[in-house]
Amino acid sequence: MKNTLLSLLALLLISASSCQQSDNVQQMLRDEEDRRQVYDAILEDEQMRSEMMAYMRDRNMGAGMMRGDMMQGGMIGDTSGMVSLHRQQMQQHMKQMMTLCEADTAACNEMSRLMLQHQGMMSSMMQRMQKQGIVDSSHVNRMRQRMNR
Repeated sequence: MKNTLLSLLALLLISASSCQQSDNVQQMLRDEEDRRQVYDAILEDEQMRSEMMAYMRDRNMGAGMMRGDMMQGGMIGDTSGMVSLHRQQMQQHMKQMMTLCEADTAACNEMSRLMLQHQGMMSSMMQRMQKQGIVDSSHVNRMRQRMNR
C-alpha cells in the first residue's frame, strides 16, 4: 500500500511539473522579446534552423517556398525583408533561389525579370563578372544597351 501511494504521488508530481513547463513555454511565447530570442537562437544555429525547415516542410507550413513557388513563398519580389536578415541567412536564401532556378525555368525567368528592374545592381554584377574574366567588355556594353531599351 505504501509503495502504491508513493508511486501514485511520484506520478502526480511528474504530471504536475510537466503541466507547469507548458505554462512557462506559453508565457514565454507571449513576451515579444523572449519570442525574438527564441527565433534568433533557431536562426543562428544551423542544425536548429535545418530542423525547423524540416518541421515546416513536414507540416506544409512553408509550402510556397518549399515546393519551389518563389513568388508565393516570398523569396522573389519582396526584398525588403532580406535587408534585415543576417548575412548568412541571406546567403542561404540566395543559394535556395539559385538551386530553384536551375530546376524551374519559370522561376528563373521571374528572377531575371526582377533583376532587370534594378539596373544599378545589374551594372554592378556585370562589372564584377568582367573583372573576373567571365565576360568581356563588348558583352557588358551589349547588355547595358539592351537594359536601356
